[in-house]
Amino acid sequence: MVFSHGVTGGKGRCYPFWQDFMYCMARVGALHGEKCSMQFEDYFECLHHTKSNQRIAAIRAEKRRQMIASKEASQG
Repeated sequence: MVFSHGVTGGKGRCYPFWQDFMYCMARVGALHGEKCSMQFEDYFECLHHTKSNQRIAAIRAEKRRQMIASKEASQG
């Protein structure tokens, strides 16, 4: 669901992405909606942060791996 108003009364943080997606859909038509997949991905990422969260998890895992490797190198 899209809300054009944010919590404080201004525009919602993802509303511009929704507008881009709707503009694309209006331009190409609903039957050719796959052409708007990039706009939809941007909107979905704004709502759910899935790509950002995956990147953060990968960074944290690599940091843990490096810390364990440095501990093992200093002990051995």
